[in-house]
Amino acid sequence: MALTRLKVIHVQGYLSVLAEELRLRDEFLAHGTPVAQLAQRLELAQVRADALSGQAELSAAKARLTIVEKMRALGTANDVDLLKAQLAVKELEMEIQRLAARLRATK
Repeated sequence: MALTRLKVIHVQGYLSVLAEELRLRDEFLAHGTPVAQLAQRLELAQVRADALSGQAELSAAKARLTIVEKMRALGTANDVDLLKAQLAVKELEMEIQRLAARLRATK
């Protein structure tokens, strides 16, 4: 179920970027908006979509970490499983920080 939800969020992000690209193309054709400005707005839409997907992935990774911690306490998961789950959370946190920095730089 969680995997399906993540896929839906990824697809929604992709579709939102695609919709923004179409809006920007129409704006260029109708008003002649400078390409640099449109490219910046498209990048902003992409970063926002990536950030939303990253947040969803982080939530799923944290939930998995909680499960692995409980499994380890019961003896059904080992240290390697726990370390993998912890690493996944840390990597996603770093990715979200990188996206936040990109978002601040793009605005």
